[in-house]
Amino acid sequence: MYYKASQLSYLDLEIMIIDKNQISLKTLFLFTNNVDYCAGLLLKI
Repeated sequence: MYYKASQLSYLDLEIMIIDKNQISLKTLFLFTNNVDYCAGLLLKI
């Protein structure tokens, strides 16, 4: 499934990433701290 980073809360995204174990927490940190840059990117989960 694909989600725009701006459509998910930090907690929702963190839970999905931990469950899928496909993206590091460092990547999560970068997404949540660069919302303007990442708003147009699609995040594969």
